[in-house]
Parts: sequence; structure tokens; C-alpha cells
Amino acid sequence: MNLHGQKMLERHAVFALMVLMVLMMSLISLKMGGLSQRWIVAMFVLMTCLLIWPVVVQLTGRPWDLLWAMLVLAVPLEFNIHLIYREYVGTFNGIMLTITDAAVFILIFIWIFHMSSGRQRMQFYASVSVPALLFLAAHLLSILNTPDMSLSLFAVVQNGKVFLLYFLVANHIAYEGRYRLFCNLLMGCLIIMSGVCIVQFIAQSNFTTAALEVVENYGEVLFRSAGTTGSPNVSASYMASLLPLPLTLLLMNRSGKRLLPIVSLTMGIIGLILTQTRGAWLTFSIGMMILFSIHFRNRGIWKLIAAAGIAAVAGLLVFGHVLWSRFGQGTETLVYRLQLIRSAWEIFRFYPVFGAGTNVYALIMSDYVPFFLTQERWIVHNRYLLVMAELGITGIVTFLVFLAAVFRSLICASRSLNKNIALLARALAIGLLVFCLQMFFESLDGRISDYHLWLVAGMAAGLGDNRFQKEHPPVEEDS
Repeated sequence: MNLHGQKMLERHAVFALMVLMVLMMSLISLKMGGLSQRWIVAMFVLMTCLLIWPVVVQLTGRPWDLLWAMLVLAVPLEFNIHLIYREYVGTFNGIMLTITDAAVFILIFIWIFHMSSGRQRMQFYASVSVPALLFLAAHLLSILNTPDMSLSLFAVVQNGKVFLLYFLVANHIAYEGRYRLFCNLLMGCLIIMSGVCIVQFIAQSNFTTAALEVVENYGEVLFRSAGTTGSPNVSASYMASLLPLPLTLLLMNRSGKRLLPIVSLTMGIIGLILTQTRGAWLTFSIGMMILFSIHFRNRGIWKLIAAAGIAAVAGLLVFGHVLWSRFGQGTETLVYRLQLIRSAWEIFRFYPVFGAGTNVYALIMSDYVPFFLTQERWIVHNRYLLVMAELGITGIVTFLVFLAAVFRSLICASRSLNKNIALLARALAIGLLVFCLQMFFESLDGRISDYHLWLVAGMAAGLGDNRFQKEHPPVEEDS
């Protein structure tokens, strides 16, 4: 294709992007009609920021960064519309189109165009992609036993979308220093999620961006900020897995910009506390101990530890009653969780090879647990047991191999001679470890958790590739 054709296509792509944003803003405006005044004001501020951002990006000469920003920042925002909907709690209850999906589809279209003109090429990244495809194949095989084909197909479509996200990110993170953009965007995600948690705590009212509606607190004595997801546990898991990133940058990168890491770290810790999720507090603490042990010889670490100690004391003075009250609860929740764990083992015992069928645990759990549990809890609070129940031994083995492949790629990237790449990979590896530990306490199988996991997997595949390492020599860069 000639240069004139390329420019024409790029203009049409930018126009399509602007039309998409207008449609999204119109949809949000229509849904805002039933909200209270304080939430209308909050949504108006968000919409204003989204409308100003394209102008800023256009003036800086990097219009495609807007698409990448939409792709990453929309993960915690969770704006979506159902193309097909089936009301069934505890499952992927339909086929959704999210802002992240729209950005992925547009970027794939642009990528195909660039490959056809010879400006880019596609790489497979077999070390991560093969385990990922095997895990997706396990979902397809589980359909052999599924009692509900439509629910299982909803999950297959969702997994297909997250694989496209993974493959797109893996093939583009190496271009034009985009890994630095992703690093900043992930810290932006942390600010968004924690900012919503703080506002919810002040207003004493939860709110989910998925349906733009107020979320009940499910009769809990203490108010728990639920973030944008409507679930305190999911929001806490997401923030806990992102917090190692700004902390790593503050520990090791003394020459780079520090304002964004400081703001995201401070807000993230406050947001994590306000969710009152004990499992996330525990896994985050484990991740921090590993991080400090890795950087133990760093000369500046003792100053940071001292600052962290002072901040911890101040936090205990402010939030001590919240922490103490939360750890004083939990007996009833433990009974629920043990019953659900037992049900997952029973399902696995009946369907050991291919599982009972992807996305059907909530449908069949009533056959394995007391009836009252099906009204109070909808899914087992352990991702690994959920995979075993729904996908069998095939699914759990491929899932663990996939996670191991992602860890291996991040470890390879952490040995890079390029300081910024090594720091990012190290932070992502510790964040992924926190996320994997949290999967022992939560199912983390929803849209935001899946998109986050596969986004990190895509970054790991691209950063850990040998060709990427050779193209980025050890130069001093500002993060």
C-alpha cells in the first residue's frame, strides 16, 4: 500500500476512535440519569478527563497512545455493555463489549494494516503462547461435560478476547519504548481504583461502574469500599498486585520521575486498607517482604523502610480500629468457605479429567452444598479449586504451566542489562506472585481479574523475549 493510502487509513482509524468515544460517553450519560447527585458529579469529572485526554495526546504527536491508554485504564473502570445477556449470578452471564475490547479490536485492525504494509511483524512467543493455548483448549474440552452450553460458550468467548489482548500486548510492548507507557498506565490504574475506594469511604456508599448502580454492602457490620468492581475482595486483589510496581521504582530508580510512583503507592495502600480484605493484606505483606529481601543491599532501602514504618504507625492511628474490627470477624465466613471447598472437591471427584464444564460451577453447586449457601455465596473462594472443578485435571495442569511460563519470562526479563526493563519485570513478577497467592483466597475469575492476568502475561512474553533484550541495550533512561 502506498504512503497516501496509509495516511488515509490512519485518518479513518482516528475518526472511528473518536466516534467510539462519543458513543461510549453517550451510553454513560444515559445511564447516569438514575444516579444520585454526588455520583453524577463524579461521573461528570471522569467524562471531562476522558474528553480532554485525546486533545492532549494529539498535541503531543502520539495519537495511538490514546488507544493503549483506553485499553489499560479501562480494565479497572469496567464500563461495558451486554451484547447477549442471561441473568445468572456467579457466572459470565453473557457476551459483553467493554472499552478494553473496543480498543483491542481497533489496535488489531491497525496492526493487521501495518503488517500488510511491512511496517510491523508478528511474533508467536511460544514459551508463553503454547501454555496459554493449551489452557484455552482445556476450556473447550470441558464443554463435553457441560450441563449448560450457553454459559460455557460465554466463557469461551471471554477467554478468546483475553487471549487477543495478551497476544496484542506481547507483540507491541517492544515498540517505541512502550513498556514505559505501560508502566505509567498501570500506576494510573492503581490511582483510579484506590481513588474510587477513598470516595466511597467518604460517602459511605459503594458504586459499580459495570452497571452504573449503587451496590449493597450485603449486611456487613463494617463498611467496605468495593472499588469499581462492586466486590471489595476483587478490588483489593487488583490493587495488591499493582502496588509492588511503584514501590520497586521508588526503591531502585532514584534518577527517574518519582511523583507518579509516590502518589500511586500512597493512594493504593489507603485504598487497600479501606477494602478491609484480610487475604489481600496478607498476600501484599508477603510480597513486600520478598521485595525488601531482594533489595536488601540497596543503600537507600533503610530510608524507605524508616519512612514506611512512620507511615505504618500513622496508618494504625487513623485506621487501627478498622483493622482490629476486621480481624475480629470471620468465623461465619470460614464456615462458608470450607463448605464451598468441599463442594469443589466433590465436583472434581465426579468429573476428574475434563471437569464439569467451564463457567457452570454456580449452576451445579446446589447439588453439593447446603441450600442456604447457594443464596449467600455463589462460587468457591479459590481459583485453583474452581479450575479443578470446572476444567478437571487437564485445566489445572495447563493453568499452572501457563502461570509458570509467565513467571519464567518475567524472571528472564528481570536479568536484562536495561535497568528500566529489569525493574518493570521484577515488579510485575512480585505483583503476579501476590495475585497467585490471593487466588488461594478468592476465585478471581471475573472480567477485571482475567484481563489483568492476561495483560501481565502479554507484558511478560514481550519483555522476556531474547530479541527484545537485544534491541534494548543497557542505557540510562528516565522512567
